[in-house]
This record gives sequence, structure tokens and C-alpha cells, in this order.
Amino acid sequence: MKIIAVIVAFHPNLEQLRILCDQLLGISHHVLVVDNTPQPQELGLGERIQHLPLLSNTGIAHAQNVGAQRALQMQADVVAFFDQDSCPEEATLVAMDAAISTTDFDILAPTCVDSLNREVLPAYRLSVLGIPHPIYADGPSVAVPVDLVISSGNFVRSRVFQRGVWMDRTLFIDYVDFEWCFRCRRHGFSVGLVSAARMSHRIGEKTLQYAGVRTSLHGPARSYYKLRNPLLLLRRREVPVLYALRELTAAVLQALVVLRQHEHRKLYLSAFLSGVRDGLLNRSGPKPANG
Repeated sequence: MKIIAVIVAFHPNLEQLRILCDQLLGISHHVLVVDNTPQPQELGLGERIQHLPLLSNTGIAHAQNVGAQRALQMQADVVAFFDQDSCPEEATLVAMDAAISTTDFDILAPTCVDSLNREVLPAYRLSVLGIPHPIYADGPSVAVPVDLVISSGNFVRSRVFQRGVWMDRTLFIDYVDFEWCFRCRRHGFSVGLVSAARMSHRIGEKTLQYAGVRTSLHGPARSYYKLRNPLLLLRRREVPVLYALRELTAAVLQALVVLRQHEHRKLYLSAFLSGVRDGLLNRSGPKPANG
């Protein structure tokens, strides 16, 4: 089975990126580094590692599509996606490799652990009404069925992309993975969470909490998408309305926590208001430079 790994990079830490590439070469035939960094840069990563510079920040969805398209051109059976700050252990990669070889799941994901607070991040199963319920893989099963997983660490069979189920570049970053999972479900593709695989993954800059509401802090530019994209999801037929409303409610509460606690409230308020405006107006794609 030919596995090709795709890493999406944006101003990467080169030492950390080299470590990740070396780890992935243990289970993959090639590693593709799709680079959203606007400035050209030489990475010098080795023969089995291809650097694909996009020379602008096109968003994670477009970069993942570029990587997947190149992997398919290289006759990949499986495309494995990683963010530049993901830290899979050797045992995790071995478990993922074994799971994709011995199960029929179309998409397999490891259990991710927030590298800042060591909290285990769940995958989700959806109720009949579209309400997500957290799932933690544990026990003797190789993999358990789930519906929604984050993209970093995913092993995806090529047939998913050959059927035309690509990431939606109009969302740019937030909810790209979950929206894609909804469309995969619609096309009948199965998603599994691998019991033996855990991967450290950074979520935000730090954790904020107030009045029982907790959120991961991101910069103002990223915070724009946190509020805009749930509004866009309300218009997607594959996304249950109750799910989108739940995510929108959570985003509003988390925005209030940021505005309550962060010293740069005006910057964040501007980002949140712009996100709400553009979400209501159905404006997608990258955040406008003057917006």
C-alpha cells in the first residue's frame, strides 16, 4: 500500500518540520510539504520530501487539495494529512499504518491530545438530529466508527478524492475538516477513530476560561473565521441545522470570553464583528484585507 504524507505549512519552524518529515518517512513513500508561506524559502528537506510552495496563504483547504492532487498523480493509495505542528509518536504512526491496512474504513484518524494542556480531544458521533456526541477510542477494537474528526493525522483512501470529495477552499480554515466529513458521510464513506493511536496537536495559543465557558485563544485574524464559518455552515445542505446552530452558539460564547479577558479587545471585537457581517452576507474565502 502506497502512503503519501501531506504536511500543510505556514511560516514553519524548520527544525520541527524536519523532525515531522523524518517521522513520516518511516511509514510513507514520500512526504509533500505544501507551503502557504507568502515568501519563497528553501527548506532543504531531502530527496523523498517535495516542497510545494504556493507563495501566498491560500488557506488549509486549498493546500490540502493541492497535496492530495499531487499524491494521486504519484499513484498514492492513501493520503495522510498532517499540520506542521503535529507531533505523532512512532507507535502512533505504526498503529495508523496497521489500521489502514487491516480495516475497511475510508478515513482513519488518531486521537489527538492538546499539546498545551494535555487534554484528550474527542471525535464525534452524530445523533439523528445532528447533535454531536464526543467519542474517545479505547479498548480492544482496532478502530471505532465516528462521524467527525479533525484533519491532522487523518489517513484517507484515494477513492475519497477520486469520487470528487475535496476540501472546501471557500471556508479557508475553520470547520474545513468537519464540513468535509459531512460530505463524506453523504457519499457513503466511513470514518474511524484508531484506538491505539494518539497524537499531540496544538490547539490555539493558550486556553481562556470564564463563567464555565472555555476556549482556545487564536489571533484576531483566525478569530474572524471562528464566527463567520458557522454562519456559512447554516447554508450547507449536508450540515444539520442543529449542528450549525450549536457551533454558532459556542462561537459567540467563546468570543465573549475573549472580549472579557484579552487586553486587545478592540482588535478582537473588530474581527468578530467582521466575521458576523460576512457570515450573514454569505461571504466566503479569505478574510478581506480591509475587512
